[in-house]
Amino acid sequence: MPNLKKPEAEAKSAFAKHIRTRFISGVLVLVPLAMTLFVLSLIFDALTAFVLPVLRPWLQEVPHTLSIAISLIATLVLIYLVGLITAHIVGRRLIQWGEAEF
Repeated sequence: MPNLKKPEAEAKSAFAKHIRTRFISGVLVLVPLAMTLFVLSLIFDALTAFVLPVLRPWLQEVPHTLSIAISLIATLVLIYLVGLITAHIVGRRLIQWGEAEF
């Protein structure tokens, strides 16, 4: 069966397909990225709201923006320490579980 489409129509169809494919690819990248940034923002806000009052007695004369930066660093250190402790506890339990089986 011969191709009844005109070359111009094929070019428009290929262009439309190209645009649609790239648009969908962009959405598939940006939606999870936006969700991740949103969740990280919520976590940061919650942890900063917890850490800032704890640090405030030591940061009395420090400007507010600097105290936010210090609370961010303290929050990141806190998250790191929780991750470190969790990794060691979970790692030990996995090793104990593995040794108990044999």
